[in-house]
Amino acid sequence: MSQGMYWATRGMSVALEFVIPAMLGLWLDRYWPLAPLGVIAGAVAGFAVGLTHLLRIAAEGERRSRPK
Repeated sequence: MSQGMYWATRGMSVALEFVIPAMLGLWLDRYWPLAPLGVIAGAVAGFAVGLTHLLRIAAEGERRSRPK
């Protein structure tokens, strides 16, 4: 059960890292006349942060599976 909760929270944090910057960009677009620039910048930043986190998780799993 604890392993399931561990992976569920990791997955949710990665998902939020992808979504929250785009939502912040949308919020900025509503208050400042930036048109789609805020959403685009937020999506790019979220993609970069989320992908970096996914790569760290994958590297950690690879280190655990290597024979010593």
